[in-house]
Amino acid sequence: MKKGKSNKAFMLLSALAIIFVVDSNCGKLLSVARVFPYDSYLMPMLVFISGYFFREEDCTSRKAAVAFMKNKVFTQLLPFLGWTLFYGVVTVLLTRLGVLNFAIPDFLSFEKTLLFFGISFGYSDPAWIIPVIFTVNIMYCLSRSVFKKVWNDIAAMAVMAGLGAFAVYLAANGLCPAMYEVFFVKLLFFLQFFELGVFFKKYLEKAFDRVHLLIMLPVCIGINLFLLWIYGTDIAFPNCTFMIGFKTANLVLPLITSVTGIAFYLKLCKALTRFLGESRLIRFISDNTFFIMINHLGCKAIVSLLFYFGGTLGIRGLQAVDLNQLRTNAWYIYLADPVFSVVGLCLTIVLVVLACFAYTAVKGKLKACFALDRPDENREVES
Repeated sequence: MKKGKSNKAFMLLSALAIIFVVDSNCGKLLSVARVFPYDSYLMPMLVFISGYFFREEDCTSRKAAVAFMKNKVFTQLLPFLGWTLFYGVVTVLLTRLGVLNFAIPDFLSFEKTLLFFGISFGYSDPAWIIPVIFTVNIMYCLSRSVFKKVWNDIAAMAVMAGLGAFAVYLAANGLCPAMYEVFFVKLLFFLQFFELGVFFKKYLEKAFDRVHLLIMLPVCIGINLFLLWIYGTDIAFPNCTFMIGFKTANLVLPLITSVTGIAFYLKLCKALTRFLGESRLIRFISDNTFFIMINHLGCKAIVSLLFYFGGTLGIRGLQAVDLNQLRTNAWYIYLADPVFSVVGLCLTIVLVVLACFAYTAVKGKLKACFALDRPDENREVES
């Protein structure tokens, strides 16, 4: 496990963000999702965190840029492809054996959906944001390398916010029907949040830290309540995988709600560093957001299967688990019983963290045996 993480606030924020990702795919059971809907800020938050940790020296020379991009290939792209292959093999085998009843895509369909949408067989689909973060990192690094003599962060922030608004316009009006168009519009939308992370660290963080917690939190809550009153559920933009959830004519609304959500939780995390900043468990979760992102749906399926067997044993509240849905739908969530819904969320988090402990231990021993020296894919999603 990594020791001595200096930025404990962002350690907490990345750990909190990945827990929210798990909750968002387990029924949105945490009450915080009422005022700050996950779909109004969560994916932008992940990109914001990645931008925050971008270093300007990574694009000051061709050698530095190449090293930066190589690192992203080994820490983001290749692990994403490796886990996708793993879940592909598992899904195909279990489907052939009759355990699952998934529709197995042909190679061309698989290649297209993986390339443009970041999804494949089902269980690894929540990690669609990884190739987006990877591509945004590469695009941003190349942009700064090409325009380094004239680069201005204020101008870049304005330009990228404009491109983000343009992406919302295209998505809201259904003007990106082709796969490659969806991917391009997705990149335009998320680039602004990467630059926002860079911009925040360089220009805004000190002022942000001076604002008292009891001022920042109520302001963020008040803004969101006002936006909920004006726009209702339109403040959320679900299904960014396909860029089809934008329903508002206000092109900057997704940026506003992303800023309020990020500001609220970042301020909260900065306040909590005094109490949780040395937590080894939180540090471990923060260090392994990639693993949790790509494996929690599989862990949720295991928990649902345990619930099904519990129902067959006569446990009250579990008789309604739908085995057919469990066999055909990787996103199936058992929500019929509120108590077991919460238990399912907790068990999913515990199981994926335990799986991560085991994976990290085994991988560490293999590296020691074979003296492997590659960048560690179990870095944060934001690294």
